[in-house]
Parts: sequence; structure tokens; C-alpha cells
Amino acid sequence: MPPLDIAQSSCSRCRKRRVKCDRRKPGCQRCEKYSQPCPGYEKERLFRDEGPSLHRKFASTRSSKPHSDATGTSTSVSPGLIVLSDPTGLSASNVGSGIINSSTSTTTPQEPIFDDSRFFDLDPAVYYDQESDICDASAQLHQPVPATADETDHESRQNAHPYDQFTTPIETQCNSSSDFYEQNHKQDTLHALLIRRFVEFISPWLDILDKDKYFGYMVPIRARRSRLLRDSVAAAAAKQLGNLGQNLVSPNGISSTRFTSDAGLSVDWAFEAASFYDKAIRSMITSLQSIATPTPSETPPTAGLLKEEDIGDLLAAMPILLVYELLDNHHLSIVQHLAGAQHLLGIVLGQQEEAGAPNEPIDHTFFDANLEDAWKAAFWNFATFDYFTSYTNCSKTRFGFANTQVWRASGLSLTQVDGCLVPASLARRPGLASKMTDTVACRTLLWVVLKILDCIAAGDQSPDGQQSSQFSNEHNMSSSAPDETSVDWSKLDGYLTDWYSKLPNSFEPCFRIPPEQEAYLQTADPSGSVTSNNFRTPMQGLFIANPMGAASISLYHFSRILTLLHGPLTDQRIASSTGPGRLQAHRQFSQQVGHHASEIYAAAIGKPLASVQMHLVLPLSLAGLCLDSPGQKTVLKEILLELQNETGILTTSAIEKFQKT
Repeated sequence: MPPLDIAQSSCSRCRKRRVKCDRRKPGCQRCEKYSQPCPGYEKERLFRDEGPSLHRKFASTRSSKPHSDATGTSTSVSPGLIVLSDPTGLSASNVGSGIINSSTSTTTPQEPIFDDSRFFDLDPAVYYDQESDICDASAQLHQPVPATADETDHESRQNAHPYDQFTTPIETQCNSSSDFYEQNHKQDTLHALLIRRFVEFISPWLDILDKDKYFGYMVPIRARRSRLLRDSVAAAAAKQLGNLGQNLVSPNGISSTRFTSDAGLSVDWAFEAASFYDKAIRSMITSLQSIATPTPSETPPTAGLLKEEDIGDLLAAMPILLVYELLDNHHLSIVQHLAGAQHLLGIVLGQQEEAGAPNEPIDHTFFDANLEDAWKAAFWNFATFDYFTSYTNCSKTRFGFANTQVWRASGLSLTQVDGCLVPASLARRPGLASKMTDTVACRTLLWVVLKILDCIAAGDQSPDGQQSSQFSNEHNMSSSAPDETSVDWSKLDGYLTDWYSKLPNSFEPCFRIPPEQEAYLQTADPSGSVTSNNFRTPMQGLFIANPMGAASISLYHFSRILTLLHGPLTDQRIASSTGPGRLQAHRQFSQQVGHHASEIYAAAIGKPLASVQMHLVLPLSLAGLCLDSPGQKTVLKEILLELQNETGILTTSAIEKFQKT
């Protein structure tokens, strides 16, 4: 294998970003990793004021010399000359022997660390060994800390002219202070921009099931003191901005990237998103370690307080990072985050069990108020992403139903019905048919959806109706008990019927758009230019003002399609009929599937609120597989492209899938 051609210095892009470069020619691997053209290796090096850091580096060496040695050999200099201290410890005789005697410096000449080629000598195989180590962007590299006043004063007294002992070191630090201020101002402005973007656009997705708006109201406040939350919020917002490109319009019609005119930011959003994500993962690992192994110096009350704060930050950060992975279209990382969330919930429940009375069931009343809010807001987002990954990967749900304590702690009341624990809102009480509240209705439906997906995984079929071999060995015994499976599906169908009959009035649509009415739609072609199209939709549209209702109704029809496609064909009309009667029964079955698919389309055509958009992608993907009209597929393609342009969630794979059917 021929030796690699290595440059003497890093490329200009890695040097500008202050990250390590492998220095391979003709282009470095880091630029290639992020699909960026490597600008090459320049011999010129820009000036950096490394004086403060070098002062601190060599302060210990110079402070070991006697004060008399440092000043006794210096020659007298005219007060009009400007005397510069040598930060590297090199002799100044080669510059001007008439100004400073060469014997003033007795230390061994040392080269600054940033000019040392070993500083950039990095093996990419080691650096990229972990997927989460996207970029080595630490706060210490981005924010150089200026030297303290004591250190600078000590340096000036040892190296400067005797008259300079009575002056302040402001002149020697003005450049570094200015650079530090500009760097700090840019970082603060970037964080403020990304937090606002998160509040405007991403937090409504996460607060769809939470009337208290925990992610929109509390998370930005907690991010001021929590580096984990601050980096997580910045990573998700930067990732969305990177996916949107030039379409940076917020839901209120005002670009959230222009709220400050003096920012002067030229940002590579993809790089910034990866950098913030890497730092958030590191902070998350540190927090998990601190929760698992507290330091011995912490007193029990202080340790408990710190643990509650750390757990609350972790619970809030995990759904935000799940949104990042969704925007990144990386489903494997979503599964990994859900595994970490399941582990964290188990730790918290274990702590609550230790704090409670023996043999007493764990209830959400054991939680601290702040921790309870974080738990509930995070768990229902975990459940949302759980059904997403279960449908996408054709797998069983991760938050199963064996551990009922998790559901009770999350605010879902369970009761015993026919030997099974079901949500209390689905229990049939004679003479009592009360309406559910908005929150109870959403939580109950999520429970039913996860139950349906578990039955699909046990039936060894993928949710789109194709046979799946992933679970053939794991669930090969499911076909031996058809009666039990049939009973489960009949119960699920009854759960959906009871749920729909107890819907609150706020879930009803405000209006319906008649079909074949000319509508106006903005779409973007692959080049990024926005075009306006007038089309005649073959389907009606509807609008539900309540975001919870709009998301839940679409999810309800999504669940109905799943039960029709995967439930056993036990209809008596199909089983007993022959000839035209059986054909008519199959037609009615197809009409039922088409009806639920059309309702999902109608919700999307009615232009729901921004908080609902993320929750429409998966139902629309399934509905696209159920309608075969070319006009309907054209409308669906336009809708999914519009959702991609507004949310940053990639929908191209869903479009390709239903176009092949």
C-alpha cells in the first residue's frame, strides 16, 4: 500500500472551523464526510492572537526564575520605544540586539502548539470510530478564555520595561478582548436565533398532546442553565434550517432568521447542527453517568435535588434529539434513543419505588411537580416515536403493556375489564357515556395504536400489508392460535369504536371543502424555486381548529386502515357468500379502506396548523398505498412535497413507495 500524501498543515475549512483535519491530499476526509469540497491546503497562515494562552502556558516557567534575574540584565531603553514581551520565550537578539539583550531569556526556545504539526496529526479511523462523534467541537475551542488580570500583570512586570510596571496591560490585550467579544457575540446570537426557531416551529410538534406547552414554555427557560438542553435545542433547530435551505419562513409569516440585523452570520447549518448534536450527546452521557454514580461529596438532599434536575433535563432533551434524528432521516438512531429513554424511565421508576412505601403501587403523585411535568411531556412523545418506528421497521413496540406503572405514572388511568387492563376511558359503564377530555382522548388513542402495532408484529406482517421475515422466527407460534388472535382484533376494533363515540366536541371539523373545487397550492421543485399551482382536487378537505383533534382524527383513520388490512376476515358476508355476494362484500371492504384514506387526505388538504404537520406524514404515507387514482396520487405528491418544504422532514421515500403501487 503506497504511503499517504500528507500536507504540512490543515485545510482552510477545518482551520476556520477549528476542527482537526487529517491533512490527506488532495482533499481531507472531514470535508468529504459532509459532502463539502475541500478548499485545499494553503501555505499562508492567518494571524491569531495566541498571546493570552501562551502567557498562561509559560507563566510557571518564568515565575520560577528570581525577579532579579529577570530585570537585572536588561539594558536601559529610551522611553519612546515600544517594548514587546516575547511570549514564546525566544531570544530577541535576532530581531534587534540594540533594544533587548539576548541574555534576558534563559528558557529553551519552544514552538507554539498551534504551529506544531503534531497538533493536527490525527488518525481518522480512530476519530470516526463512533457514529455519535460527528465533530470535535468543544466549548473550549470555540471560546478562548482571556488571561486573568493577575497573570497578565505578572507577565508585564517580568518582561516589559521598568516604566511599564506602572501601566495597565490593556494595550497588550485589546486585540484578544475584541476577538473574544466578537466570538462570544456571534455564539450568543446564534443560540438566540436557534432557540427562537425551536419555539416557533419545533416545540409545537412536541406539545401537540400537552396543553401546558412544556417544550414551548419551560424548555427554553431551562436551556439557559442546562448545556444539554441548549445544545439539543440548537441541534434540532439548526438541522431543520439546514433541511429547509432558503425556505426559512416561520408559521407567523416572518422569517425567524432575520430578527436581528447586525448578526452578520454566515452559517453552515448542516455543520452547526452536527456540532451541537455531538456536544448534546456528550452532555447526555455525562448526565447519565452522574445519575447512576453520584459523587460521595454530595449530601443526600443536594444529591436528590441535582438528580431531579438532571433527570428532568434528560427527559426533555431526548424527544428533541428524536426530532433531530427524524429530520436526519436516520431511523436506527431513533431506535437507539428510544432504548435510552426506556432505560431512563426504568431508573426513575426504581428511584420512586425506593422513595415510596413498601408494597405500595407507584403513582404519579410520588413525583416532584417539575419532574412530573417533564415526565408526562416526554413520555407521550416517546410513545409517538414508538409507533412511528414500530410501523416503519415492522417491529414490536418498545413501550409495551407489561409495565403498567409507566402508563399510570404518565397520567393514563387503567382499569380491569374482562381480565385485561385497559384505559378507564374505554371501559363500558352501563348508563354512562361521558365524553373524554382532549388530553385523555389523545393518550387513549396512542395506547390503542401501540396495541394494534403489537398485534401486527405478532402476526408476522409488515404494516403496509406485505409479509415480513424479520419476526418470522420470533413470532412463529402466533399462527397456532387463530382464535386468540381473532379475539384480540375484535377487542381492538371495539376499542376504536368506543373511542370514536366518546370524542369531545372540540374534535369536530369546523368546515369541509367540497371536492372538485379549485384550490391553490405552493410547491417547490428540486431546484428550490417556489411555484404556485392551481389544481382541482378529487377529494374534499376539512379543517379542525383543535390541533389535538386534527392529529388524533388522522391517527384514528390510520388505525382503522391497519385493522382492516391486518385483521382476520371474519365477516359473515364474506365467509358465507358465494359468487356476486362475496364480490359485493369485498367491494364494501375496499370502500371502507378508501373512506378512511380519504379522511386522512381531507385533513391534509384543509391546511392544518403547523403543530399538526409532523403527525400527518405517516398517515399520509399509508393512505397513499390505499388509493389508486392517478389524480389522487398527484394531489398526495404535492401535499407531501409541501410538508417537506415547510417542516424539513424528508418525504421522498414515501412518495417513491406509493408511486410504485
